[in-house]
Amino acid sequence: DGGAVPASSSSTSSPATGPCTSLEELLEAHTQDVQGTIIGRSYRLPPVLWVNLDRFVFDRAAMRGRKRQAQLTFPEVLNVWMLVPPGEPWVQGLRQNGDRMRELQRRLQENRAQVARKSSPEEQVWEGAEEALMQLLEQQEALIEQQQRLEEVMACQGVEQELLYRLQAVIVQSGRADSGHYYSYSRSPVSGNGRAAWVCHNDATVLPCTTEEMRNKCEGTPAQVGRPATEARPPRSPPRPRPRLVEDIPREQTA
Repeated sequence: DGGAVPASSSSTSSPATGPCTSLEELLEAHTQDVQGTIIGRSYRLPPVLWVNLDRFVFDRAAMRGRKRQAQLTFPEVLNVWMLVPPGEPWVQGLRQNGDRMRELQRRLQENRAQVARKSSPEEQVWEGAEEALMQLLEQQEALIEQQQRLEEVMACQGVEQELLYRLQAVIVQSGRADSGHYYSYSRSPVSGNGRAAWVCHNDATVLPCTTEEMRNKCEGTPAQVGRPATEARPPRSPPRPRPRLVEDIPREQTA
């Protein structure tokens, strides 16, 4: 049996870090939404988890549906501690670490913004600008190290409480809200030893692909965000061989 979590399009921003750019942030924001609240719920997590992202919204100005153009990353292993009812005693440690993780992400976001400002040519002309930039970069390295250590701790807690899900498949919609094409990626059963890690299923065409190719199509790239939806295209199927005509075959082979 599997369980579906429909992450609604209204849950696209987090109070702490702003617009959601990862699946973890989106799920956490969704649990605080009216449609996704987990307060008072009591259920066990399923062995297979299906996350449904609602990428379509109704444009009141244009009076038609449109597709949201946003980049969203998803991890290889998803820790779903945020889906557990907050009243459960055994999840309190994970929730506290989740709060610490949000604070680290906020500080890291601020640090990166300061580094971007200090790296501009206008800032470099001031005395002491290089030293201030080096201090910010050292702070950034320390924050990243803290974040990595905390991720390891939360992963261990997730293993203990059976809250980890390994990515197995992704369904993609290319096109617009009113028309488009669905295709999917699944983990290859024979990956490793130089074999492709993923397989693309596009109608009758099944093609192997790398993890990077899968993520470029499923997560998108910064250059693709804001591009008209009509430009999105699934991987092209190889051309089918054309039947040879009798006139194309040499006479000596027709007998």
